Amino acid sequence: EDEDAVHFANRVKAAIARQGGLVDLLWDGGLKRQKVKDTYKEEQQKLYSKMIVGNHKDRSRS
Repeated sequence: EDEDAVHFANRVKAAIARQGGLVDLLWDGGLKRQKVKDTYKEEQQKLYSKMIVGNHKDRSRS
């Protein structure tokens, strides 16, 4: 195949995530080398909160 190192790494990462029942995120590992921006952390926290608590509008209807 004409597969470069980046495509190979992404393919292997996706296969590992699939086998382990994990979400295949589009992170390149740079998060290990640099401080994560506060805005990125806040956005992830909001998404996680919505998953756990649910949408406020949906809860008010019941």
